[in-house]
Amino acid sequence: MEDCVYKGSGKRPDFDLLVGYYNYTLDEKYRILMFIWPTFKGMQKFTDTKKDTLAYFCYPEIIVHEGEIVEGDVAYFHFVEDEFGAGIFAHELQHFIQIWIEINELWPLVVDQEKDNWENIAYLAGDITTAFWKSFLRNEKENRNGVSRVLGSLRDRLFDNRVFRS
Repeated sequence: MEDCVYKGSGKRPDFDLLVGYYNYTLDEKYRILMFIWPTFKGMQKFTDTKKDTLAYFCYPEIIVHEGEIVEGDVAYFHFVEDEFGAGIFAHELQHFIQIWIEINELWPLVVDQEKDNWENIAYLAGDITTAFWKSFLRNEKENRNGVSRVLGSLRDRLFDNRVFRS
């Protein structure tokens, strides 16, 4: 069986350019990284996206060898500090879910409600969402020097349903 290569456009930024980043491990083999940029301009320049891009999902090159995804990074999410909430996060997460289903050839199982993957995909989205927000909210209270800060109203951030079109 030949390797299948998914040519992504994603690359890791220099962490010094970021306000923060979050690392989620999926199935103990795959990393999902979420980068928090200080400005739209910085994020848009790095990701080479349009001026009106509010957040961005991309993935690095992903190799499937003998039906298994090779370990490593599988997703990069780019957000701007104080400029995203639950709606934007959910929108970008959906991009990842779609590519994850495609790479794992799960479409036939996703549409069959009798199969386990019908719920497993929903659990995947819930697990990633929960892990990100727990980590984000725990870490946003302290900056690198340990000085307390608040990046925005928790209530406003969680209930921000802004959605955008690309």
